[in-house]
Amino acid sequence: MGFFSSARTPADEIRPITQERLIRLLDLQGWHHQIDDEGDLGGVWNGNSFYFLLIGQDHELLQVLGYLRPRVPAEDRDALRVFIEDWHRDHFWPKCYFVEDPDEGSLRLAASVTVDYEQGATDAQLMQHIMCGLGTAGQVFDAACETLGLENPDPDPDA
Repeated sequence: MGFFSSARTPADEIRPITQERLIRLLDLQGWHHQIDDEGDLGGVWNGNSFYFLLIGQDHELLQVLGYLRPRVPAEDRDALRVFIEDWHRDHFWPKCYFVEDPDEGSLRLAASVTVDYEQGATDAQLMQHIMCGLGTAGQVFDAACETLGLENPDPDPDA
């Protein structure tokens, strides 16, 4: 009757989210990551940049934020906008938007999954969130490349 068991392991404890906990969870998966110059935790999955950001007044929100590696030409803005609207119509996650890079005259597709953990979270909940963010962003990035004719070379196709 484990379903109703009150026995808890330390990993099952609901605790505040911290960058240190996120680093430990990424390390347990054997995933490469780094802290950038702004103090943000990030890494590269399938050639795309991802960040694991603690946002909100008390850093109670975890945002898994990814950016598609290939840039979208500015002249394809309308096609990208339609793609995002279609994606949102059919999928709950991730939230998608684009940002302009005026220096390159291109657009970057971004995807994020954000959850409020004001009351804390277990390690399992955090891993589920991380996996959801990476997985759904990967899906939208693959679909965008196919729809918009972009090539997203994976630097390590066996990873």
